[in-house]
Amino acid sequence: SGQMDADYIAKYLNYYNRGKEDWDFAVISSTYIDPIQLRNHNWPPENTVFEVRVDDIVVCAVLERKTKDDIGALNAYRSSDFSQADSLYRNALSELPKHETNLLYAAWTQKHLGDLHKSDSLAMRLLAVHPLSDNGRDLLARNCISLGKYDEAVVLLQNILETNYKYLPGYEQLGIAYDSLSLDRKQALYLEMG
Repeated sequence: SGQMDADYIAKYLNYYNRGKEDWDFAVISSTYIDPIQLRNHNWPPENTVFEVRVDDIVVCAVLERKTKDDIGALNAYRSSDFSQADSLYRNALSELPKHETNLLYAAWTQKHLGDLHKSDSLAMRLLAVHPLSDNGRDLLARNCISLGKYDEAVVLLQNILETNYKYLPGYEQLGIAYDSLSLDRKQALYLEMG
Protein backbone atom coordinates (compact mmCIF):
# COMPACT_ATOMS: atom_id res chain seq x y z
CA SER A 1 0.00 0.00 0.00
CA GLY A 2 3.04 2.24 0.06
CA GLN A 3 2.55 3.22 3.72
CA MET A 4 4.89 2.30 6.54
CA ASP A 5 3.53 0.93 9.76
CA ALA A 6 4.25 3.60 12.35
CA ASP A 7 6.22 2.20 15.25
CA TYR A 8 6.92 5.58 16.79
CA ILE A 9 5.26 8.37 18.66
CA ALA A 10 5.92 11.98 17.71
CA LYS A 11 5.76 14.57 20.49
CA TYR A 12 7.25 17.93 21.35
CA LEU A 13 10.46 17.70 23.37
CA ASN A 14 12.18 20.72 24.88
CA TYR A 15 15.93 20.21 24.62
CA TYR A 16 16.61 21.43 28.14
CA ASN A 17 13.98 19.09 29.59
CA ARG A 18 14.86 16.04 27.52
CA GLY A 19 15.90 14.12 30.64
CA LYS A 20 12.31 14.34 31.89
CA GLU A 21 10.80 12.53 28.89
CA ASP A 22 10.97 8.93 27.76
CA TRP A 23 12.29 8.72 24.21
CA ASP A 24 14.67 6.63 22.13
CA PHE A 25 15.51 9.13 19.37
CA ALA A 26 14.86 12.87 19.29
CA VAL A 27 15.11 15.39 16.48
CA ILE A 28 16.25 18.67 18.00
CA SER A 29 16.49 22.00 16.21
CA SER A 30 19.08 24.53 17.31
CA THR A 31 16.40 27.24 17.34
CA TYR A 32 15.99 27.42 21.13
CA ILE A 33 19.50 26.41 22.13
CA ASP A 34 21.24 29.13 24.13
CA PRO A 35 23.65 30.95 21.77
CA ILE A 36 26.45 30.61 24.33
CA GLN A 37 26.15 26.83 24.08
CA LEU A 38 26.34 27.03 20.32
CA ARG A 39 29.48 29.19 20.49
CA ASN A 40 31.23 27.10 23.16
CA HIS A 41 30.57 23.89 21.18
CA ASN A 42 28.40 22.25 23.86
CA TRP A 43 25.77 21.60 21.23
CA PRO A 44 25.02 19.23 19.66
CA PRO A 45 25.55 16.78 22.53
CA GLU A 46 27.73 13.67 22.47
CA ASN A 47 24.82 11.33 21.71
CA THR A 48 24.18 12.92 18.31
CA VAL A 49 23.83 10.30 15.57
CA PHE A 50 22.99 12.62 12.67
CA GLU A 51 23.47 16.33 12.00
CA VAL A 52 21.86 18.71 9.54
CA ARG A 53 24.35 21.45 8.65
CA VAL A 54 23.92 24.76 6.89
CA ASP A 55 27.13 26.62 6.07
CA ASP A 56 28.94 24.13 8.29
CA ILE A 57 26.75 25.03 11.29
CA VAL A 58 24.59 22.33 12.94
CA VAL A 59 20.99 23.50 12.72
CA CYS A 60 19.38 20.19 13.65
CA ALA A 61 20.55 17.02 15.36
CA VAL A 62 19.16 13.54 15.84
CA LEU A 63 19.94 12.28 19.32
CA GLU A 64 19.95 8.66 20.46
CA ARG A 65 19.23 8.01 24.10
CA LYS A 66 22.09 5.93 25.52
CA THR A 67 20.43 5.03 28.82
CA LYS A 68 17.09 5.36 30.55
CA ASP A 69 18.70 5.60 33.97
CA ASP A 70 17.81 9.29 33.99
CA ILE A 71 14.09 8.48 33.71
CA GLY A 72 14.43 6.05 36.62
CA ALA A 73 16.41 8.67 38.54
CA LEU A 74 13.74 11.31 37.94
CA ASN A 75 11.02 8.92 39.12
CA ALA A 76 13.07 8.13 42.25
CA TYR A 77 13.66 11.87 42.80
CA ARG A 78 9.95 12.62 42.49
CA SER A 79 9.27 9.84 45.01
CA SER A 80 11.87 11.36 47.38
CA ASP A 81 14.08 8.25 47.07
CA PHE A 82 17.19 10.39 46.80
CA SER A 83 19.66 7.54 47.36
CA GLN A 84 18.23 5.68 44.36
CA ALA A 85 18.10 8.90 42.33
CA ASP A 86 21.76 9.55 43.17
CA SER A 87 22.84 6.10 42.00
CA LEU A 88 20.89 6.34 38.74
CA TYR A 89 22.01 9.90 37.99
CA ARG A 90 25.63 8.85 38.48
CA ASN A 91 25.09 6.08 35.92
CA ALA A 92 23.33 8.42 33.49
CA LEU A 93 26.04 11.07 33.82
CA SER A 94 28.75 8.50 33.19
CA GLU A 95 27.12 8.01 29.75
CA LEU A 96 26.52 11.72 29.04
CA PRO A 97 28.53 13.89 31.45
CA LYS A 98 27.28 17.18 29.93
CA HIS A 99 23.55 16.39 30.03
CA GLU A 100 21.96 19.57 31.41
CA THR A 101 18.77 18.10 32.88
CA ASN A 102 20.64 15.27 34.57
CA LEU A 103 23.27 17.60 36.00
CA LEU A 104 20.55 19.85 37.43
CA TYR A 105 18.55 17.05 39.02
CA ALA A 106 21.68 15.28 40.25
CA ALA A 107 22.65 18.57 41.93
CA TRP A 108 19.21 18.88 43.51
CA THR A 109 19.46 15.25 44.63
CA GLN A 110 22.71 16.04 46.44
CA LYS A 111 21.06 19.04 48.10
CA HIS A 112 18.28 16.78 49.37
CA LEU A 113 20.89 14.30 50.59
CA GLY A 114 22.53 17.14 52.51
CA ASP A 115 25.76 17.31 50.52
CA LEU A 116 25.83 20.94 49.43
CA HIS A 117 29.45 20.64 48.27
CA LYS A 118 28.51 17.92 45.74
CA SER A 119 25.38 19.87 44.84
CA ASP A 120 27.48 22.96 44.09
CA SER A 121 30.00 20.89 42.13
CA LEU A 122 27.28 19.44 39.91
CA ALA A 123 25.64 22.84 39.47
CA MET A 124 29.02 24.26 38.41
CA ARG A 125 29.39 21.44 35.89
CA LEU A 126 25.97 22.39 34.55
CA LEU A 127 27.02 26.03 34.27
CA ALA A 128 30.19 25.03 32.43
CA VAL A 129 27.91 23.53 29.75
CA HIS A 130 25.04 26.05 29.95
CA PRO A 131 26.38 29.23 31.59
CA LEU A 132 23.05 31.05 31.68
CA SER A 133 21.03 28.20 33.22
CA ASP A 134 18.66 30.03 35.54
CA ASN A 135 17.93 26.81 37.40
CA GLY A 136 21.61 26.03 37.94
CA ARG A 137 22.40 29.52 39.18
CA ASP A 138 19.27 29.48 41.37
CA LEU A 139 20.38 26.23 42.98
CA LEU A 140 23.81 27.71 43.76
CA ALA A 141 22.06 30.69 45.37
CA ARG A 142 19.78 28.41 47.42
CA ASN A 143 22.83 26.49 48.61
CA CYS A 144 24.45 29.79 49.60
CA ILE A 145 21.33 30.67 51.59
CA SER A 146 21.46 27.26 53.29
CA LEU A 147 25.08 27.91 54.24
CA GLY A 148 24.39 31.43 55.48
CA LYS A 149 26.30 33.01 52.58
CA TYR A 150 23.61 35.60 51.96
CA ASP A 151 25.84 38.13 50.17
CA GLU A 152 26.84 35.52 47.60
CA ALA A 153 23.21 34.46 47.18
CA VAL A 154 22.14 38.07 46.57
CA VAL A 155 24.80 38.52 43.88
CA LEU A 156 23.86 35.24 42.14
CA LEU A 157 20.17 36.07 42.22
CA GLN A 158 20.70 39.61 40.97
CA ASN A 159 22.71 38.19 38.07
CA ILE A 160 19.88 35.80 37.20
CA LEU A 161 17.33 38.60 37.25
CA GLU A 162 19.54 40.87 35.14
CA THR A 163 19.59 38.25 32.37
CA ASN A 164 16.02 37.00 32.88
CA TYR A 165 13.67 39.33 34.72
CA LYS A 166 10.86 36.79 34.19
CA TYR A 167 12.54 34.18 36.43
CA LEU A 168 10.01 34.43 39.26
CA PRO A 169 11.71 32.06 41.77
CA GLY A 170 14.67 34.45 41.71
CA TYR A 171 12.60 37.21 43.31
CA GLU A 172 11.42 34.93 46.11
CA GLN A 173 14.93 33.68 46.84
CA LEU A 174 16.35 37.21 46.61
CA GLY A 175 13.83 38.29 49.23
CA ILE A 176 14.85 35.41 51.50
CA ALA A 177 18.56 36.14 51.07
CA TYR A 178 18.13 39.87 51.48
CA ASP A 179 15.91 39.47 54.56
CA SER A 180 18.59 37.28 56.14
CA LEU A 181 21.29 39.96 55.84
CA SER A 182 22.29 42.11 58.79
CA LEU A 183 20.96 45.66 58.82
CA ASP A 184 24.46 47.04 58.14
CA ARG A 185 24.87 44.78 55.11
CA LYS A 186 21.40 45.70 53.79
CA GLN A 187 22.32 49.36 54.00
CA ALA A 188 25.65 48.77 52.25
CA LEU A 189 23.92 46.84 49.42
CA TYR A 190 21.38 49.60 49.05
CA LEU A 191 24.17 52.15 48.68
CA GLU A 192 26.03 49.90 46.20
CA MET A 193 22.94 49.68 44.03
CA GLY A 194 22.90 53.49 44.03
